[in-house]
Amino acid sequence: MGQRNAKEDEYYSFKPFRMTKLNPTTYNLVNTNVKIPKPRSGHRIVCDSANLYSFGGYLPLISSYELTSDDDWLPHRPLFREIWKFNFATLTWSKIPCKEFPEVLVSNAVTLNGEILMIFGGTSYPFGTTCSNDLYLCNLSKEDPVIQRVPTTGRIPLPQYGQSIVIHEDNLYTFGGTTGYEYTSDLHRLNLKNRIWDGAYINKGLENEPPGMYRHEIVLFESKIYVFGGGKVNRAYGFENIYAYSLHSNQWEIHATQQDPVAALDGLGGYPKKRYCHSCIQLPDSPNQIAILGGFDGANVFEDVWMLNLLNFQWTKIINCNLPKIYFHSSSVLTSGKVVTFGGIIQSNNSRERTSDIYVAWLCIPKLKEMCWDAILFYSYSNKYSASELHSMGVPLGYIQRIYSGSNNL
Repeated sequence: MGQRNAKEDEYYSFKPFRMTKLNPTTYNLVNTNVKIPKPRSGHRIVCDSANLYSFGGYLPLISSYELTSDDDWLPHRPLFREIWKFNFATLTWSKIPCKEFPEVLVSNAVTLNGEILMIFGGTSYPFGTTCSNDLYLCNLSKEDPVIQRVPTTGRIPLPQYGQSIVIHEDNLYTFGGTTGYEYTSDLHRLNLKNRIWDGAYINKGLENEPPGMYRHEIVLFESKIYVFGGGKVNRAYGFENIYAYSLHSNQWEIHATQQDPVAALDGLGGYPKKRYCHSCIQLPDSPNQIAILGGFDGANVFEDVWMLNLLNFQWTKIINCNLPKIYFHSSSVLTSGKVVTFGGIIQSNNSRERTSDIYVAWLCIPKLKEMCWDAILFYSYSNKYSASELHSMGVPLGYIQRIYSGSNNL
């Protein structure tokens, strides 16, 4: 399956808190030349139990040969009007035959709600000339999915990009973003049942309110929306104090965090450095645990991974779990707890270029059955047997369906 890179990895061993680069399969028995996504930045990804889904993205420089050999790319370059799916069991990419794309394909905010991909905001190219305040839905379980615009009314947010969204009960919340000229820190709420917007909290200029920003990240935990990083052009915000919006009191709070004492003693700094264009994930089985990965402060590109416990606000730097120096990437997490990062801009020495690489890491200790499945994939057993054969060997149906999605009755 191409997942192993070194001879010493002949036998499976569970390796938590280690970053691994995956090598996608580029051939199969039906098609000996399987396409993979081009390098990109500004895209967004989500994950379910089996797959990564990547929406949109941007690639400004590409060879003339690649331009003439890709009919899908030509009409929309330098933007990607596409959704890709990567299956972690087979390590294969496939492009989803999707219809009715929005024109804004960069720095959108996305989330996966069940099998529904939700896409909000974003910009086209040149950045900021056309921005969006529309919500789009796409049912990824359909054979030929259609991206549908959701008509909304009420106090609709400004058309922006670089905002973030979370879902709480029947509401979608969006925070921050930029028009390309102005940066906002308003929190808007969309009732997903009646599709009416209202301003959950419009900035009043008070001391405890967050500043305007874009390319930040937000998570929801125990009825509070936490804001991580973000910034403006050549100005980034830090992580020593975290802004949180309480859904109960309808007020912003500031939470002081605790530095990592080991990282501080080692001279690495006890807190993550200020940054935007980073990524942030929340562990499904431990939602108090979040991680930030990579990012940019306007001058420096970061490769580090930090975790924060939202119960005690303790930062921990994950040693020996670095990405390449990367920003404008996107990260998500499988339902098993494995963290996934795809694409972005990588800095190597003095050069920066976009990538289509996938990196994964366990930032938790998963259930034993997930470790067993990891071992099966390591030895490529999943590619050698049919769905019925895997079932007769005792592999649970839920795992078989991660490869053969239509295998409901065995």
